[in-house]
Amino acid sequence: MSYPTLKKIATENGTFAGELLRENCDFIGYMFFDSINQTFEPCLARICDILYLYLTKVHPLSAKIPLSQSELASIAGASTAQMERSISDPEKRRDLRYLPKTNRDT
Repeated sequence: MSYPTLKKIATENGTFAGELLRENCDFIGYMFFDSINQTFEPCLARICDILYLYLTKVHPLSAKIPLSQSELASIAGASTAQMERSISDPEKRRDLRYLPKTNRDT
């Protein structure tokens, strides 16, 4: 869709313009956060991105993700050791919001 066409549609439909602006802000915020996060912890960022895509696109019925750590590391392009280092630190693990809380995390 060309910019003039999008501008015309947004001008004629205020609700659409608001939704478009919200989606754009969300996307820019995500990209900004991701670029900063990639600078400090690229393996963890890739793992989180993969799991986010899995959860938002597949919509699993269970909180359990059917991947082993080695399979996830392979998808993320990391070694199993990098993967383990990224998720074993309790501070970093809190960033992995996909993990359910256990008694150890409280």
